[in-house]
Amino acid sequence: MSKAKTQIRKRPGAAVYDTLREMTLEYRFRPGEKINETEVSEALGVSRTPVREALNRLLTEGLIDFRRNYGFYCRKLDLAEVMSLAEAVRDVELALVDHVAARATPEALAALAEYSESIAEGIDSLPACDLARADEAFHARFADLAGNPVLADIARNLNARIRFLRKILMEAPGDRSANFRAQARIIRLLHDGQTEAARDALDAYLTLGAAEVKEALTIGLSRIYLDPINMDVTLSP
Repeated sequence: MSKAKTQIRKRPGAAVYDTLREMTLEYRFRPGEKINETEVSEALGVSRTPVREALNRLLTEGLIDFRRNYGFYCRKLDLAEVMSLAEAVRDVELALVDHVAARATPEALAALAEYSESIAEGIDSLPACDLARADEAFHARFADLAGNPVLADIARNLNARIRFLRKILMEAPGDRSANFRAQARIIRLLHDGQTEAARDALDAYLTLGAAEVKEALTIGLSRIYLDPINMDVTLSP
């Protein structure tokens, strides 16, 4: 996080944790880069204490790394780790299907399907970073419908950790709305009582191949290291 490339706008009352969480999820720190607490605190206009507290919280959530005697570091973009995360997301969300089918109201399911359909319809007006957040919001809402806060927290954390990959995949050539239409179809199936069909559709939707992930990571890494780093806390693309 070089000072020459750091242009963070100070926002009175901004939550340090929320800001740093977005910065780590969007890789505004480069993979494997040491997070300089002093530099971050100066850029955000706060003391080091809330920065350290936020970093410790992010560490417990698996969003950053820590090296004894050296400090905090941005997570690396590693193929094996990302594949493990994608597998974990798939397994957890498939486990949620029966709970959602049993506990979600028809109204809640219809509202979630309509949410994804609305994103698909307005796809051309949204940048990739907003689409990634919208995608993440869908998964969080789906997990909440299961009525199990513990599973919902696990699903929310896993989906946050894989956001960067999904953003790169959404930027690939092709129908950008397909992701959100697939979400809507899964929820419509659950709404209609077709639980097994919804599970199969969710399984296909969440399964990522190693070659696909490797290509996305290559694109993501090249963008991180070749493009100017925008450290604005608004995180506009």
